[in-house]
Amino acid sequence: FLYASTTRMNDGVTAGGSIVIMETRDWELSDLPFDFTVNELDLAVDAQGRTQLLLDTDEGYYHYERANELLTSSTPWGMNDFGDLTNAGMVVSSAGQPTILASDGSGVDFHQSTGIVFTSHEILNGGTASMGSIAAPITGRSMAAYLFEFNSGTDSIVFTNQTGSAVNNDIIESGMAIEQDIALLVNSNHTPHIVWRDASTHEINLAVQNGSSWDQTVLTTDANGSQFGAVMSGNGSIGMMYRHDTSGLQTEWFEEAADGWSVTESTILSANETLVDGEAIVQLSGSALEVVWEDNNSQWHHNT
Repeated sequence: FLYASTTRMNDGVTAGGSIVIMETRDWELSDLPFDFTVNELDLAVDAQGRTQLLLDTDEGYYHYERANELLTSSTPWGMNDFGDLTNAGMVVSSAGQPTILASDGSGVDFHQSTGIVFTSHEILNGGTASMGSIAAPITGRSMAAYLFEFNSGTDSIVFTNQTGSAVNNDIIESGMAIEQDIALLVNSNHTPHIVWRDASTHEINLAVQNGSSWDQTVLTTDANGSQFGAVMSGNGSIGMMYRHDTSGLQTEWFEEAADGWSVTESTILSANETLVDGEAIVQLSGSALEVVWEDNNSQWHHNT
């Protein structure tokens, strides 16, 4: 178990502070000091206990790692500076290899670790990427689904698959309004499933790769709030959290059958007690959905 969160200086203004880290391997509370402001962080721990951090700061993006699972909380961290990026996200494979999806405003790159050095592969140019997700289902293969704003003015959902040095891009949908991160889910057969909420229609859509094409399904038409998230269980079912325009915040499980995807379980968490612009997070806890959300009285709730 590892927990990380950012802190700030006592005056709330001065840049600096630390990232507080608790590790159960030696039950020591330690911190990673810095002299810049951290806006967001990605935390990943692989199957061997190796720790990776991607920091979005006011001075650019930084990657920190302790790549040896036998190291303790007092061991120094390795660091890579990625400079001033528009957006970036990270995934770490079960073997401990980090892959960073990065956009600098002119294109999108995969940065992949080869030992202590990152190598860069351009996957798309002529625009800016955001609202994405990234996956590394097997060694040597990376996937990403993201919103790409082409310089021509068109917004599209793009799926990128990289296997070795080969890169393939598919445009899944164009002309939609994306306000939340696109979910990229991969089943046990390594088949990508992309789930997104279209803020202009209140629809939640699913696209599943089928050979060289994509099968698309509208999962719901009443998702009128900013709360949205999707996960996949080990059996390939999709768990989803969203705000329904009349029922309020709810979770649903979808399963695929011969005639398409259908709801098998639905739970109302907060009947119209959440604002359309409220906050909510969902993750998979064992085989159950775990949700943390804020109601319209600024109170936070937890459900699992």
